[in-house]
Amino acid sequence: MGLLCRCCTITLNRWSSIRAARWIIVYLPVIFVSGIIDGVCVLQNGTFTLFNTYFLTPFVYSVGTLIIMIVCTLDTLRNLRSIRSFSQQGYLTREVHRMLIPQLIVLGASEIPFGFQGISYNQPKLCANATWNQTAITFANSTTAGTLPVGMFINTNNSVYVADQANGRIQVWLNGSTTLTGNYSGGLSVPYSVFVTDNSDVYVDNGRTNYRVDKWGWNSTSSVPAMYTCGQCYSLFVDINNMLYCVMGANHQVVSKSLDTHVNVWSIVAGTGSAGSTSVTLNTPWGIFVDNNLNLYVADTNNNRIQKFASGQLNGTTIATGTIVLFGPTSVIFDADGYMFITDCFNQRLIGSGANGFRCIAACSGSAGSSSSQLFYPHTISFDSYGNIFVVDQENNRVQKFLLLPNSCNGTTTATTISTVLWYNVPEFTAYTSWSANGITFANTTTLGTLPYGIFIDTNNTIYVSERGANRVQVWHDSSSVPIRNLTSGLSNPYSLFVAIDGDIYVDNGGSNTRVDKWTLNSSASISAMYVKNSCWGLFIDINNNLYCSMNALNQVIMKSLNNNS
Repeated sequence: MGLLCRCCTITLNRWSSIRAARWIIVYLPVIFVSGIIDGVCVLQNGTFTLFNTYFLTPFVYSVGTLIIMIVCTLDTLRNLRSIRSFSQQGYLTREVHRMLIPQLIVLGASEIPFGFQGISYNQPKLCANATWNQTAITFANSTTAGTLPVGMFINTNNSVYVADQANGRIQVWLNGSTTLTGNYSGGLSVPYSVFVTDNSDVYVDNGRTNYRVDKWGWNSTSSVPAMYTCGQCYSLFVDINNMLYCVMGANHQVVSKSLDTHVNVWSIVAGTGSAGSTSVTLNTPWGIFVDNNLNLYVADTNNNRIQKFASGQLNGTTIATGTIVLFGPTSVIFDADGYMFITDCFNQRLIGSGANGFRCIAACSGSAGSSSSQLFYPHTISFDSYGNIFVVDQENNRVQKFLLLPNSCNGTTTATTISTVLWYNVPEFTAYTSWSANGITFANTTTLGTLPYGIFIDTNNTIYVSERGANRVQVWHDSSSVPIRNLTSGLSNPYSLFVAIDGDIYVDNGGSNTRVDKWTLNSSASISAMYVKNSCWGLFIDINNNLYCSMNALNQVIMKSLNNNS
């Protein structure tokens, strides 16, 4: 066993030499090109900074590290084979294989994050004339979002993270749930922003009094510092090269730090630290976005503009918005085709671009308010995977959700676009998919009554059931066994129901009342949506907003457009 230790020591000594070389190559030169700002080491602008940030550090911590690990492993095995006097050499060699090779695979995979960081946010494929319902749904109010929220993140699983700055926590709704799932808290002081990576690490601004960004690992109950700053990070972003960006709005600049290193050295990537309106200065910037080409887009709030900084450049260019005049933009994001969407905060509206240029897409009255079609100092904007738009409505202490209207594409949408606007579930299966033979009782006669018939489940996994015996429709969240809503007004023997993308509920009421009734979102009373001659045993709404009714007794299916009142 002592011999094994000797062989390992040979490899470890070489590994220590390599670690020393890493410090000499990467870190010592930093001393000569760095400065101190408020106690934080900052790389000065220049050729070495760009070389260190975009080539040297990524190489040393990724490909270089993997090569070194392979060499050290082979070196250990070679040392073992050279020991001819050891009678159990074969056994020892096998043991080293057993110990080192799995570690090589695991450690090798963990040491090459650079260049392979997946995209964790949504960039839906939208049709050219996509529009959104102008009546928003309140996703979260002051009870869950706190007062004056500004930061939010939605990942590709449609988990929603909201920075509740007033209560020092990040509120979480996992996997499309409309019911609050939990939160991240502990040591946070007025968190402005949050970003979640594709491996579910959660980065949170903690700069107000603690001057850092904290990270919660997946399933972790405590945080670790990820970056030290000079103040609050108005926005956070992690790009595909695993660089963490912080918008220090009060310092009028954007800084970045590689997450592949454990040294708190960050680079200035936009702004000089002084407020200004030139191509190299910013004035209280807020939201940022970094595309796959590493171009940085900054919502330069007090300069009323969006600035683009090409990769590695400190000289920005202003994005032209045509006839749209921005006033205090605070957030910028992109769809799958590279079209830009902006929170035009001081104009109390949302702006989007497309093939025909920029236009207002939501809250277009231009006046602040608290109705479902208005906003009051909106901040962070984000897509879910279906193309719906979420926005943090700061002064109204809420998060609003504007639903993408499927009929807005007018039949010109591609198959890719259609898949982004479905509001019912169409899961993907393999040829060998199977289900458990033992069912779980979700609801029984105690809650359903007798003769339940129709069921609908939307993409948020909200469940709707029509009950003929009780003349009603009941609604459940998937995480609850207690109904959250009952629809009963005027129904007689309802067979079927269907829920539209805007949350309107269509229910068969044809047996005695010869019609299909509609309950709008959160309404307690219904209106007639379609007149029929008999019960609709099935209801459906297609992507062009046509309502279908299957009348079993008459052996026919009928259709009516919901885009007109005829």
